[in-house]
Amino acid sequence: VRWKFPASALKSGENEIVFSANPDGKAQIVWCEIALPEPGKTPRDFERMPYNNPGATSFLGVGLWAWPMAFDYDGDGDLDLMMAELFGRYTGYCKGKGGSMHIADRTKGILGANGIVGAGQNIAVGAGLSAKIRGTDQVCVCFFGDGSTNQGTFHESLNMASIWKLPIVFVCENNHYGISMSQDRHQAIKDIADRGAAYNIPGVAVDGNDPIAVYEAAEEAVARARAGKGPTLIECKTYRQHGHFEGDPATYKPKEEQAAWMAKDPMPRFEKYLEENGVMNADEIKAVKDAVDKQIDDAIAFADAQPFAPVESTVEDVYSDIKAEVRER
Repeated sequence: VRWKFPASALKSGENEIVFSANPDGKAQIVWCEIALPEPGKTPRDFERMPYNNPGATSFLGVGLWAWPMAFDYDGDGDLDLMMAELFGRYTGYCKGKGGSMHIADRTKGILGANGIVGAGQNIAVGAGLSAKIRGTDQVCVCFFGDGSTNQGTFHESLNMASIWKLPIVFVCENNHYGISMSQDRHQAIKDIADRGAAYNIPGVAVDGNDPIAVYEAAEEAVARARAGKGPTLIECKTYRQHGHFEGDPATYKPKEEQAAWMAKDPMPRFEKYLEENGVMNADEIKAVKDAVDKQIDDAIAFADAQPFAPVESTVEDVYSDIKAEVRER
């Protein structure tokens, strides 16, 4: 299913955000770093994501974005370039050097990914501080899993963000497992959202398999951040339908638990909602699915035909002249 919502205008013109959900509920989203936007290009908001992000929660139409393995901003983003990056090709967004774990597009506020659990929340604090210092109404959205909320960086980040009232929405996609360890084995609390109370910020737990519930929580949190009232911690309760990695048999998950959560799969659930409320009929839903499948197939064909990086590019983008970058800005 694909949803399309109007977004606020970028400085360069109008833009539309498109979210396309993966039928198996997996998502891969990237993050933001502390950095000024590129000269002449100001993204509406920032986003920070971990290296992999299974779950079906989404932030839609509230001035920020979320996307699965590929994204398409209706002409602004390019699915072909995204797929080429996943294939490690030189024409990809990061010249094939980022892959699925480190894709970046600074012009859209997506500034890189982090392969270390819990190492991104403090970077999100930097991005939020950047927005506040520059006096913009940008919001940084920081996504992470349940396991990372046991890291010191999580608590340090919420503490600093709350003190400075930074425009950040901290989003915990609680899929109930940190690799192979269930939440009830690594935490003595049921709701991670409760941890917001320690830093005097709102902590909201929602059904992460219900896009409407997530949308409503996100809308309120973003409005609060834009108003200068500081961060919000949102916990989206969802489930990792598969193992932690391809080939993981996930034998640590009880079969009854797996079956119960599969019955709450967000895709057929939301399709049913759309039909029952007269938004789309079965044929229209199928047409959207077919269109998305074709778009992905075309991107795969494009990526497969692209060249790998030449040998002489091996040391490109390794070192940076920081002084020159500052002078440019």
